[in-house]
Amino acid sequence: MKENKFKIVYYFAAYVMLMGITGYLRTSATMPLYLNGSIALITTLLSFLYYNKQSVWKYVLMIWISLNFLMYSYMTLFGVSAHPNPTVGTYLIFGSMAVFSLLTFVMLYKEDNSKQNSSD
Repeated sequence: MKENKFKIVYYFAAYVMLMGITGYLRTSATMPLYLNGSIALITTLLSFLYYNKQSVWKYVLMIWISLNFLMYSYMTLFGVSAHPNPTVGTYLIFGSMAVFSLLTFVMLYKEDNSKQNSSD
């Protein structure tokens, strides 16, 4: 019987895509949709490989998630040149993606450690 586990990385990818759609609706520019859509697609692919193969892909996925956290944190704290006058919505979008990526990283780390402890 296949174990039914909470797959937070898929939720993170869906949230990134949702924020891309939100950015598109706020600005009518397609760039947030393209950028977040491609990040969500890569995240979904890496999470599929991680949840099915679980060899080296967990390290690749954890590096990818940590890079996402660093990128979104930078965009929240220091702004983006494409947003010369950021609004509260800009900070909320980038900040929430940074928090969600940190939460995803922590949960992946805990899931990985609990698997190693149970196999000992």
